[in-house]
Amino acid sequence: MITVHGIKNCDSVKKALKFLQENGIEYSFRDFKISPIDCNEIKEWLDHTTIDKLLNSKSTTYRKLNLKELKEKLDIALERIRQLEQELGCRAVAVPLVFK
Repeated sequence: MITVHGIKNCDSVKKALKFLQENGIEYSFRDFKISPIDCNEIKEWLDHTTIDKLLNSKSTTYRKLNLKELKEKLDIALERIRQLEQELGCRAVAVPLVFK
């Protein structure tokens, strides 16, 4: 079974659910407004894909929250973490990030 994660009034989610229904594909839906995700889930997802695939950069919310700018800062921070991990020969467990 497929689990669709998102917000029920999102056009992309609506299209995905419609496609699944029309093609008889069994699915469950998790509405982030009702059942928010936590940091561990995001971390697990990022172990399997990139942030670009997790965020809908065409959404109104993405634009309103200025997430493009935040993502750029996060990309820089993550690249620095990767550099430090390579230099130190270990994997960072938790790194606090502060954006100004």
